[in-house]
Amino acid sequence: MLLLGQDEIRACFSMGEAIDAVGEAFSLASEKCADVPQRTVLARPELDATLLVMPSYVPAGGRERADAAMGVKVLGVYPDNRRWGLPTTTAVMVVVDPDTGLVDALVDGTYLTRLRTGAAAGAATRLLARPNARVGALLGTGGLALCQLEALLCARKLEEVRLFSPHPEHARELARLARKELDLNRTTLVPCDSARACVEGADVITCATTSHEPVMEASWVKPGAHVNGVGSYTPNMRELPETLIARAELISVDSTDAVMAEDGTLIDAVADGLVSRGDLVELGTLWDQADGGASCLRGTPALPSDSTSVFKTVGIAVQDSVCAARIVRAARERGVGREVEL
Repeated sequence: MLLLGQDEIRACFSMGEAIDAVGEAFSLASEKCADVPQRTVLARPELDATLLVMPSYVPAGGRERADAAMGVKVLGVYPDNRRWGLPTTTAVMVVVDPDTGLVDALVDGTYLTRLRTGAAAGAATRLLARPNARVGALLGTGGLALCQLEALLCARKLEEVRLFSPHPEHARELARLARKELDLNRTTLVPCDSARACVEGADVITCATTSHEPVMEASWVKPGAHVNGVGSYTPNMRELPETLIARAELISVDSTDAVMAEDGTLIDAVADGLVSRGDLVELGTLWDQADGGASCLRGTPALPSDSTSVFKTVGIAVQDSVCAARIVRAARERGVGREVEL
C-alpha cells in the first residue's frame, strides 16, 4: 500500500493534469460511465460540523481514455477547529484496487480536495471564460484559496488577480504565500479592501467561501464575465446571489442531482421560479475529451461576448477517484511515496 502526502502529490501531479482529470471525470459522470452514489452526510449541528463519505467507481474502458478507478474519501469539516489551532477540513482518500478490493493507496485527502476543487473551477474557466480574460477575482482566502488561484492562472493568462477576505490580513497573507509557492509569471496580486472592489471589472471571478449569505451582488459582475462558485456545499449556504443565477445565460454545474440536493442558491432559485432544473447544464456534457476542453462548448453554440456564465460545484466523488488513481500511477512511475504493509 502506497502512502502519499501533499509534498509527494505536488511532486508528481500538476494543476494542469488535475484540470484534465477533473474535466474527464465530469464527462464520465454525465455520460453515466461512472458509479457515483450521492455522498453520505453525517451532520453535527451543535458544532456546525459535517462528516462526508464519498465513494465512486469508474470501470476501465468506460471511455476510450478512461482508467479504472475506485475509492472512497472521508472528509470532515469542523469550522470550530480553528479555535484550537487545528485544520478545519481534513480528509483521507482510500484508493482501492477495483479487481481485488484491496487497498492500494492512502492519499492525503485534504490536499486532494483542494487540488480537485481548484481543478473543477479551472476546467470551467478553461471552457467558459473569455479567451482574452485578463483580470481575475478570488473571494475567500481559506484552505481552498491557493489551489483556486493556481487553477485560475493555469486556465487563463491573467495579468491581475484581486483577492478579498473580510479579514484584510488574510488576503495579504494569501498573496504572500502565493508569491512563495506559485509560478506567478507576470501576474500581479492585489489584496482588496472590499468585495465590490475585488469583483467590479473582473473577467473571471471565483467564490470559495462557506458563507450563508451572498458574498457579492450581481450588479457588480460585468457583462461577459465568468463566475465560479466552489465553496458552498449545503442547502443553508448561499455564496452566490440568486439574481446572478437569474441573469446568467449559461448555468453550468458539476452534477445536477448534487447541486439540487446541496447548494442553497440553486435550490432557492429553482423554487422561486428564477430558473428551472432543466436550465442547469452539466460541465461534463460540454467537455471534449479529445482536446481537453480546448474547443470549448461541445455541441453548444459559443456565447455572445457580453453573456455571463456561472459554474457551481459542490464536489462529486468521481473527481477524487479519477484524480487519485492518476496520482498513484504517476507516483509509482516516478518512485514517489512510501510503500507499507499493514
